[in-house]
Amino acid sequence: SYDGTQWIAADPQPDAAAYKAANADKLARYGETVTRLAKAIRDFGAEPIFVTQHRGSYRRVDGKVYVGPGPDGRVGLSHFIGIAAVNETTMKVCRQVKAICIDLAAKINFVDGDHYDGLHTTPVGSAKIAKLLFNELQGVLKFSGAGKPPR
Repeated sequence: SYDGTQWIAADPQPDAAAYKAANADKLARYGETVTRLAKAIRDFGAEPIFVTQHRGSYRRVDGKVYVGPGPDGRVGLSHFIGIAAVNETTMKVCRQVKAICIDLAAKINFVDGDHYDGLHTTPVGSAKIAKLLFNELQGVLKFSGAGKPPR
């Protein structure tokens, strides 16, 4: 849950340009996959919704990225840089295909106690995500039936 983690400001702060350049082919293929997924969802008769994700292994505070030291004591930015590049690609392609786009990673700052591990959120972290998604999607989604969302 990262409780008690000593968060250290990354120095220098991450510059994702080199990562994106080195992984341009992978990111392009991912973008093509998102495009195909949006088409398949629409062909099924539904509306695609793409949501970026956050990892528990870093924190953003006042425009800076903080990371905890790894098992070897070194501070690494690979989790932040990698997910930031994927999230950027997700949002770019989402806008291109005119889907519903939610940049959760930019809108929620998780804190200690919000994650069990690098990926999985605790009930408190999940509640933050649920509240954001509800606020973003209310008024956007249409529900069939009695006019009420399913429970």
